[in-house]
Amino acid sequence: MSKLVKLVLFIILCLISYWIIKFNHLENVIDILLPVKFLAIFITGLMYAPLLTTPLSIAAFYLLALHTNPILIAVIGGIGAAVGDVLIIHVLRLLKKDLPKIKSKSLAHDLRRILHSVNLHFISFTLGVLIIISPLPDEIGLILLGVTNMSDIKILLLTAILNMIGIYLILLPLQFFA
Repeated sequence: MSKLVKLVLFIILCLISYWIIKFNHLENVIDILLPVKFLAIFITGLMYAPLLTTPLSIAAFYLLALHTNPILIAVIGGIGAAVGDVLIIHVLRLLKKDLPKIKSKSLAHDLRRILHSVNLHFISFTLGVLIIISPLPDEIGLILLGVTNMSDIKILLLTAILNMIGIYLILLPLQFFA
Protein backbone atom coordinates (compact mmCIF):
# COMPACT_ATOMS: atom_id res chain seq x y z
CA MET A 1 0.00 0.00 0.00
CA SER A 2 1.48 3.33 -1.01
CA LYS A 3 2.20 6.07 1.49
CA LEU A 4 -0.40 8.32 -0.16
CA VAL A 5 -3.12 5.70 0.25
CA LYS A 6 -2.16 5.20 3.90
CA LEU A 7 -2.23 8.95 4.52
CA VAL A 8 -5.62 9.36 2.84
CA LEU A 9 -7.01 6.40 4.83
CA PHE A 10 -5.65 7.87 8.07
CA ILE A 11 -7.24 11.27 7.33
CA ILE A 12 -10.58 9.68 6.42
CA LEU A 13 -10.62 7.63 9.64
CA CYS A 14 -9.73 10.70 11.71
CA LEU A 15 -12.57 12.64 10.11
CA ILE A 16 -15.03 9.79 10.71
CA SER A 17 -13.94 9.52 14.36
CA TYR A 18 -14.27 13.27 14.81
CA TRP A 19 -17.71 13.29 13.18
CA ILE A 20 -18.95 10.42 15.35
CA ILE A 21 -17.80 12.10 18.57
CA LYS A 22 -18.72 15.67 17.60
CA PHE A 23 -22.30 14.92 16.66
CA ASN A 24 -23.00 12.42 19.49
CA HIS A 25 -23.31 9.51 17.08
CA LEU A 26 -21.19 7.36 19.37
CA GLU A 27 -23.85 7.47 22.08
CA ASN A 28 -26.48 6.47 19.50
CA VAL A 29 -24.30 3.56 18.40
CA ILE A 30 -23.84 2.47 22.02
CA ASP A 31 -27.61 2.61 22.61
CA ILE A 32 -28.16 0.42 19.56
CA LEU A 33 -25.46 -2.04 20.66
CA LEU A 34 -26.51 -2.38 24.32
CA PRO A 35 -28.68 -5.44 23.58
CA VAL A 36 -25.52 -7.12 22.28
CA LYS A 37 -23.20 -5.36 24.71
CA PHE A 38 -20.66 -8.20 24.97
CA LEU A 39 -20.03 -7.96 21.24
CA ALA A 40 -19.93 -4.16 21.50
CA ILE A 41 -17.36 -4.34 24.31
CA PHE A 42 -15.25 -6.82 22.32
CA ILE A 43 -15.32 -4.63 19.20
CA THR A 44 -14.50 -1.58 21.32
CA GLY A 45 -11.53 -3.56 22.66
CA LEU A 46 -10.41 -4.28 19.10
CA MET A 47 -10.51 -0.53 18.50
CA TYR A 48 -8.44 0.11 21.66
CA ALA A 49 -5.32 -1.55 20.24
CA PRO A 50 -4.40 0.63 17.22
CA LEU A 51 -3.44 4.26 17.68
CA LEU A 52 -6.01 5.64 15.28
CA THR A 53 -9.11 4.41 17.10
CA THR A 54 -7.94 4.51 20.72
CA PRO A 55 -9.66 7.82 21.64
CA LEU A 56 -12.92 6.62 20.11
CA SER A 57 -12.72 3.34 22.02
CA ILE A 58 -12.05 5.11 25.33
CA ALA A 59 -15.17 7.23 24.80
CA ALA A 60 -17.13 4.06 23.95
CA PHE A 61 -15.79 2.29 27.07
CA TYR A 62 -16.93 5.25 29.15
CA LEU A 63 -20.45 5.12 27.69
CA LEU A 64 -20.62 1.34 28.05
CA ALA A 65 -19.46 1.61 31.67
CA LEU A 66 -22.55 3.66 32.45
CA HIS A 67 -24.60 0.49 31.79
CA THR A 68 -22.14 -2.32 32.56
CA ASN A 69 -19.74 -3.42 35.28
CA PRO A 70 -16.26 -1.93 34.59
CA ILE A 71 -14.55 -5.22 35.49
CA LEU A 72 -16.61 -7.03 32.85
CA ILE A 73 -15.73 -4.31 30.34
CA ALA A 74 -12.03 -4.61 31.22
CA VAL A 75 -12.05 -8.39 30.75
CA ILE A 76 -13.98 -8.51 27.47
CA GLY A 77 -12.38 -5.31 26.15
CA GLY A 78 -8.92 -6.59 27.10
CA ILE A 79 -9.52 -9.78 25.15
CA GLY A 80 -10.70 -7.72 22.17
CA ALA A 81 -7.60 -5.51 22.40
CA ALA A 82 -5.39 -8.59 22.60
CA VAL A 83 -6.98 -9.95 19.42
CA GLY A 84 -6.29 -6.54 17.87
CA ASP A 85 -2.65 -6.78 18.96
CA VAL A 86 -2.33 -10.24 17.37
CA LEU A 87 -3.78 -8.80 14.16
CA ILE A 88 -1.22 -5.97 14.33
CA ILE A 89 1.58 -8.53 14.71
CA HIS A 90 0.23 -10.47 11.71
CA VAL A 91 0.27 -7.30 9.63
CA LEU A 92 3.86 -6.65 10.74
CA ARG A 93 4.79 -10.21 9.78
CA LEU A 94 3.15 -9.80 6.37
CA LEU A 95 5.15 -6.65 5.85
CA LYS A 96 8.34 -8.36 7.00
CA LYS A 97 10.21 -7.39 3.84
CA ASP A 98 9.42 -3.72 4.62
CA LEU A 99 9.95 -4.18 8.37
CA PRO A 100 13.67 -3.25 8.38
CA LYS A 101 12.75 0.08 6.75
CA ILE A 102 9.92 0.62 9.22
CA LYS A 103 12.09 -0.37 12.20
CA SER A 104 14.96 1.90 11.19
CA LYS A 105 12.56 4.84 11.20
CA SER A 106 10.85 3.80 14.42
CA LEU A 107 11.63 5.56 17.67
CA ALA A 108 10.50 2.46 19.56
CA HIS A 109 12.88 0.26 17.60
CA ASP A 110 15.79 2.67 18.13
CA LEU A 111 15.04 2.83 21.85
CA ARG A 112 14.81 -0.97 22.05
CA ARG A 113 18.10 -1.39 20.15
CA ILE A 114 19.87 1.05 22.49
CA LEU A 115 18.48 -0.63 25.61
CA HIS A 116 19.50 -4.06 24.33
CA SER A 117 22.95 -2.84 23.33
CA VAL A 118 23.67 -1.90 26.93
CA ASN A 119 21.98 -5.14 28.04
CA LEU A 120 18.98 -3.49 29.65
CA HIS A 121 16.34 -5.95 28.47
CA PHE A 122 14.36 -5.39 31.65
CA ILE A 123 13.89 -1.69 30.90
CA SER A 124 12.79 -2.46 27.33
CA PHE A 125 10.31 -5.03 28.65
CA THR A 126 9.05 -2.67 31.36
CA LEU A 127 8.57 0.20 28.91
CA GLY A 128 6.73 -2.13 26.52
CA VAL A 129 4.43 -3.32 29.31
CA LEU A 130 3.71 0.24 30.47
CA ILE A 131 2.92 1.37 26.94
CA ILE A 132 0.51 -1.53 26.36
CA ILE A 133 -1.22 -0.85 29.69
CA SER A 134 -1.56 2.85 28.81
CA PRO A 135 -3.78 4.25 26.05
CA LEU A 136 -0.62 4.89 24.04
CA PRO A 137 -0.35 2.96 20.77
CA ASP A 138 0.16 -0.76 21.39
CA GLU A 139 2.32 -0.96 18.29
CA ILE A 140 5.18 0.78 20.11
CA GLY A 141 4.82 -1.45 23.17
CA LEU A 142 4.74 -4.57 21.00
CA ILE A 143 7.95 -3.54 19.26
CA LEU A 144 9.64 -2.82 22.61
CA LEU A 145 8.56 -6.24 23.89
CA GLY A 146 9.93 -7.83 20.74
CA VAL A 147 6.83 -9.98 20.32
CA THR A 148 7.20 -10.55 16.58
CA ASN A 149 9.00 -13.82 17.37
CA MET A 150 6.53 -14.95 20.05
CA SER A 151 3.69 -17.38 19.37
CA ASP A 152 0.20 -15.97 18.89
CA ILE A 153 -1.01 -17.61 22.11
CA LYS A 154 1.74 -15.98 24.19
CA ILE A 155 1.06 -12.58 22.59
CA LEU A 156 -2.67 -13.03 23.18
CA LEU A 157 -2.24 -13.95 26.86
CA LEU A 158 0.32 -11.24 27.60
CA THR A 159 -1.51 -8.41 25.87
CA ALA A 160 -4.92 -9.54 27.15
CA ILE A 161 -3.75 -9.22 30.75
CA LEU A 162 -2.01 -5.91 30.12
CA ASN A 163 -4.94 -4.42 28.22
CA MET A 164 -7.41 -5.62 30.88
CA ILE A 165 -5.38 -3.75 33.48
CA GLY A 166 -5.15 -0.64 31.28
CA ILE A 167 -8.87 -0.55 30.46
CA TYR A 168 -9.79 -1.09 34.10
CA LEU A 169 -7.49 1.75 35.17
CA ILE A 170 -9.19 4.02 32.64
CA LEU A 171 -12.63 3.07 33.97
CA LEU A 172 -11.65 3.08 37.66
CA PRO A 173 -12.47 6.78 38.25
CA LEU A 174 -16.01 6.17 36.98
CA GLN A 175 -16.72 4.01 40.01
CA PHE A 176 -16.05 6.99 42.27
CA PHE A 177 -17.87 9.63 40.24
CA ALA A 178 -20.81 7.68 38.78
